[in-house]
Amino acid sequence: MDTFAISRDGRFIASGSRDSFVRIHDLVTGSLVRRRRVEAPMSRNPSESDHGEAADDLARTVDIEGAELSAGYAVLESSDGPVEYHPIDALAFTPDGTRILCASGGSLHTLACSNLLPMEVKPLGRSVCSIAVSDDHALIATGSEEGLITVMR
Repeated sequence: MDTFAISRDGRFIASGSRDSFVRIHDLVTGSLVRRRRVEAPMSRNPSESDHGEAADDLARTVDIEGAELSAGYAVLESSDGPVEYHPIDALAFTPDGTRILCASGGSLHTLACSNLLPMEVKPLGRSVCSIAVSDDHALIATGSEEGLITVMR
């Protein structure tokens, strides 16, 4: 596990790791409630040195296991063509607990908590190490290892 977030109501904890999975556990029982692997369409040749930016703003999730991560990402084939898996760098629940924001591979993924399916993906063009959401959902802030804070509406 590399990152985690607790829902505002204290019922759930979400975790993310280098294996590209987002997991939600029930804090009362400790049981795994949901698990999905965040997947992004391959945007460039995996041999290139910068593989963090997603050119396409579409992403899907799949529930599979076993990809070896090398150089921080993995490439697999899906029915729609090659896809990339990146480590989960940061997570945050929205205040109402219906969504999880997930930073992975230079993109910000919005996942529905009910099934962890993607609702929206925003390419950021850089790695994110922290995420915060305002109480009214109007603002999302991301922080990078370079010390940059980006605020989005």
